[in-house]
Order: sequence, then C-alpha cells, then structure tokens
Amino acid sequence: MSADEGARTVRQIVLLCLDREMSYLAPIDDIPLLQLLVQEAGRYRVDDVLLLAQPGIAGLDAFAAALPAQLHRPLSIRVERSTLPPHAALQAASPLLHDRFHVMDGSLWAEVDLDRLSALARTGSAIAMARRDDDNSAVPVAVCLMRQDLDRLTPASSAIPVPTDGSATLVVNGPVCAVGPGSHLTTHRAQRRKPAVFLDRDGVLNIDHGYIGSIDRLVWMPGAADAVRLLNERGYYVFVVTNQSGIGRGLFSDAAYFELRREMHDTLAAAGARIDDERHCPFHPDVADPAYRRVSSWRKPEPGMLLDLMDAWPVDRARSFMIGDKSSDMAAARNAGIAGHLFSGDNLHDFVAGILSQY
Repeated sequence: MSADEGARTVRQIVLLCLDREMSYLAPIDDIPLLQLLVQEAGRYRVDDVLLLAQPGIAGLDAFAAALPAQLHRPLSIRVERSTLPPHAALQAASPLLHDRFHVMDGSLWAEVDLDRLSALARTGSAIAMARRDDDNSAVPVAVCLMRQDLDRLTPASSAIPVPTDGSATLVVNGPVCAVGPGSHLTTHRAQRRKPAVFLDRDGVLNIDHGYIGSIDRLVWMPGAADAVRLLNERGYYVFVVTNQSGIGRGLFSDAAYFELRREMHDTLAAAGARIDDERHCPFHPDVADPAYRRVSSWRKPEPGMLLDLMDAWPVDRARSFMIGDKSSDMAAARNAGIAGHLFSGDNLHDFVAGILSQY
C-alpha cells in the first residue's frame, strides 16, 4: 500500500449516544442500530469504536462487551460517559481519539462510503450529508475529522458537531434511518438488500501453496484486486468464507490469521477494492488441539459460514453465488441454496467478468 493510500484508512469511529431519550439499541430488522453502524463501518476496516454516551443510558456496557463475538472479528470498543453536549464531549475525549476519526450519530443510519469520506478529508475535515426519509430535511450523517479540528467545533442543531468552515462535502444518496424513543424499525432491510458473492480465499484470492498464515507466504491470484473491485462496482456484497484448519493444527494462531486478513483487506483497499465481511473456520475433527478438534457446521462443505453472513447482512440470495476452487466450495454453495462457480486458478478478474455477463 502506498503511503498516500495508507493515510486514507481511518480506523476509528465515534458514535454519539448523548440523548437519554433516544433508543440507541433499538433493533432495525432485529439488529441493534449501534451494531449495524459498527458492522457497516467494518466494511471500511474500522476496528476501534468509541461510544460517547450519557450516564443514564443502560445496556451499552454489556452491548460493547458482546459485540466483537457478534461480529466475529477483533474489535476495540469502549464506552465513555459524558454529560456534555456533542462538541464539548468530543473535545473532552481528545486523549482517546486517533489523529483521524469518523463521527456518527448513534441514532441515525445511512449507507456512507467511509473510504470516500476519508479521502475527501486527507488534509482537513469532510461531512457526509443526506436527506431524512421522514421530512426530506438535509442532515449530516457522518463527519471525518482530524484531532486538530476539535477546537473548531461549535454547537450545532444536529447531533453531529461539524467544523465551522473548510469542510469538504460528500452527498449520500439512499435511505436514511432515524430512531426515536422506543423505535423499532423493520422497513430498511429491503432497501439495503443486494446480491452477494462468496469467495474462497486460498486458491481464489491468493495462490494456495498450503496453510497460508503470514503475509510473507501470500501470493495474490492474478486479477484478484480487479475482480473484487468489479464486484464492488456492480453492487455486490463481497464476502470471504475460508476453511483455516492450519489454526487448529498449530501451524499459525488465530491472531496471525486476523493479522493476515487485515493486511489483505488493506492491500485490496489500496487498489480500490473492498471485502465487506469475512468468516473463517479453524475447526477440524482430526487436529491434535482439543480446542479445535470437532466437527463444525461452518467447515465447508457445510454451509454455516455462508448462512451466518446471510443472516448478518440483507443478502438477495436468488442473485448470489460462490466462487471456489474445490468441490467442497461447490457443495457449500449448494447447501446454502446459491449457485457455485468452480475456479481453475487462472485470472480471477476474467473469470468473474465471465460470470457477471450471465447475470
């Protein structure tokens, strides 16, 4: 990744939960709104979450403790209590903030491309603006700030404080979802629904020469980044589902897997490509480590990883498909009720383009 591209990645998001009357844990299609916000931010490699919350809002500490397991990925999440208004709460939280960070209202959701937002804010701040569904009013739904911007924040009519001047603007199209006291929203999953492509990792995204557990052993498949970017551009969710029994066999650790995953996602992002989510299965019935020695419904050819992603995201199953290099990948696709395409290990972009020409 170039230094310029690396500088674009903003790893931290601050979710403002400073109104005791709001239902920040209200479910949207059975997912708490705050979980949806963190899950969506994870598409853009955000892995540090700060919840700035009023002391009287219950349930946030338990929510934060459970969230990394819910999302199946390492996540730093902290609840910081504050009775201050948003601009002052951010200023007081300065020691906890990265040099660059995103801010969102914990009671408002819109699909914001955080990579585009952070790219606009390379040397300053940027605001994402959208129109609410209920009254068509324009509201800021996210802001990307630098810590040096904190002194420029002023009280605002919206829940998200913005710098007084000099901010670039990103216009967000699509639904905006706002919750109020006691809200339970069920209408937006259909608006967010789109097809997904499930990619095996070893043998599809990268050359498979056996138990890849570190970046020094990674060799990208020709056309991998171009293929993922094409799927992004065509409006697909892009998910990775990978058997990783090397963890259970003691060849590398779970932490090493996640470190490699982060490196791979960053490298793809530098090429303008995005993996939206990923699942891995470290279990195998024949490994020595008893912690990993079991039959798992997540291990392909079983469909558990695919089904879990379908539950977590609003996937249009009828238009979704899997790409893998083994018969177990094809069986997992069949078991999940989607099409499977067997990849022979040539150019992945050309292979994906050929599939998309049929849809």
